[in-house]
Amino acid sequence: MRLLDLVLAIGGLLVVAGCSNGDAAASQEQSWWAWHAEKRDVDRVVDDAISEPGGGDYAKAADAIRSSSRPAAVKQFEIGQLVVGGITRNAGRRPPETLEQGLRMMEDSAVAPGHEPRVAAQQLRILFERGAGAPPHAFPKNAEVAACWLAVEEKRSEDSARCIALRRQRLPNIGG
Repeated sequence: MRLLDLVLAIGGLLVVAGCSNGDAAASQEQSWWAWHAEKRDVDRVVDDAISEPGGGDYAKAADAIRSSSRPAAVKQFEIGQLVVGGITRNAGRRPPETLEQGLRMMEDSAVAPGHEPRVAAQQLRILFERGAGAPPHAFPKNAEVAACWLAVEEKRSEDSARCIALRRQRLPNIGG
């Protein structure tokens, strides 16, 4: 029984020592958990909204992202995706932005600080590689723009701005 008491006492001292010397670490861990919980909650609202009957409520999903605490560039990209997705899928409710505005939001966030450029590059490559939707809400395929984004995605190029300029030259007003 004495050995057990000793083990418990040492364990208690370690916990107390860890708490008193690790307040910053504990605070950091709490903020990570708070951030993660908020992210999960927003993701759940977005998933539920775009899965609603009648084609989904992409406007509600975009509003959830707009009011979240995500970094500005991440919000911009995700809202742009919801705009493009809502229009090309002919959603029941869509954000007010046009297809061109949604695409520009995605493109602009690809070069903004605070967003992982390869994530944006991959999503933009897929859009231009496959196209999306059906007329009158179609998103056009463009092999040259897709290839430019593929080079950024695979780190053969770091020139996202070139891909954006190329798209804006070749397809200056998508959906307009």
